[in-house]
Amino acid sequence: MRDVVKLVSFALMSLIFHDIIVIVLTSKLFSDHKIFILKMCKYLIITLGKHQAKLLGQERILILIRSAFQEIGNDYKLANDQAQLAKKIAKRLRLKLPYDIRQLYCKKCKLFICPGFNCRVRIGRSKIKALRITCLSCNNVYRKLI
Repeated sequence: MRDVVKLVSFALMSLIFHDIIVIVLTSKLFSDHKIFILKMCKYLIITLGKHQAKLLGQERILILIRSAFQEIGNDYKLANDQAQLAKKIAKRLRLKLPYDIRQLYCKKCKLFICPGFNCRVRIGRSKIKALRITCLSCNNVYRKLI
């Protein structure tokens, strides 16, 4: 038990020093790693202050989304989990996700969507030019004006 506590405290300290590998390794020790990540965000707010925690949270969100895009071809479940963690960090720290990142989530089923893997993108043929994005898991259609 003491080894686990030492690893957790080391993970929290390494979170401040931007070491994401330790967080991933220690989060596997717990059955519900999502709660563990949220507790670390709470720790960040207390020790770093709100502004520094938000800056670090934005950095973590970008890292998670970037790695989700890299992993989507190999392991979709891992990519979706990383994207969902990024969204939870944003909610916990009350950050507004940038428009580009917000568009990567399905509005109906809330899954991470990436063109070519789990969504279909078509150009509309009517007078009003629009993109039609269809989520292949729930078949919801989004229209974006061009």
